[in-house]
Amino acid sequence: MALHLNLYHEIQKQKLQSRRDPLKLGMVGVAVIALCLAGYYCVRLREASVVMSQSNQMQAEWDKMEPQMKAAKDRETDLSVSIETSDALVQRIESRFYWAPVLGQLLEVTPKDVQITKFDGRSTNDKVATCTFSITGLSSGAEPRRVAEQLRTALRNKFTEGYSDVAATFQMLEDASETVLIDGKNMPVANFGIKLDMARQEAKQVADNAPPAKTRTR
Repeated sequence: MALHLNLYHEIQKQKLQSRRDPLKLGMVGVAVIALCLAGYYCVRLREASVVMSQSNQMQAEWDKMEPQMKAAKDRETDLSVSIETSDALVQRIESRFYWAPVLGQLLEVTPKDVQITKFDGRSTNDKVATCTFSITGLSSGAEPRRVAEQLRTALRNKFTEGYSDVAATFQMLEDASETVLIDGKNMPVANFGIKLDMARQEAKQVADNAPPAKTRTR
């Protein structure tokens, strides 16, 4: 029977114990964890560097675009003011009053024995658009006052067709000392003044922010 002697068993035992030493194992674990944390820190640092680089790039682009944005905003404000002014002018133009139809209607109802010597008119573009005109003239005939009254009534009836709140009143009605020759006869004459006030039904109303309305006299 063979006999084997291990003369290094003490050394081997010490090596095995040193390998199983808890402190050494703990240090190895700490070193591994430290390496992992260092790697994670490097990855995060790289990501943060990329984010900072993108942020700096975006900030540079913003600094470049900011003056253009301010200029565009100022331009937008100027354009808004111009558009509002243009709209107000368009509304004023669309709501302006034309005197030609009024004169045409006046001529339609004026008889041959009436002579108009003066016409004065005014229109407004307020919230309630109105028109006012007055005429001064001479009426002749057997009863010149009656002719003037017929003209006043005819004017009121004529303008009621296209306007509302029509009021026709005499400002003056008196006999004149002179006479006129009509159909070979001398006829007495009366001086009259008639004023018509009416609201414009067909006129477009001007908005509250439009410039104040002006009056026109012809």
